[in-house]
Amino acid sequence: MANKTWRLMQGDTSIGELREYAVDQPMFFCRFIPGSGWAPVRIDGNSARLRY
Repeated sequence: MANKTWRLMQGDTSIGELREYAVDQPMFFCRFIPGSGWAPVRIDGNSARLRY
């Protein structure tokens, strides 16, 4: 099975990509690669962490 890539977009701006490296159903493990639109939406280290 080929690894998958998902693009995270805000309008026409690329926020980043999620690149799958493993699957353990129901979880998909991905690496985040920031895109050109990442800086304006990034959460700094002093902010609360979001978990989904």
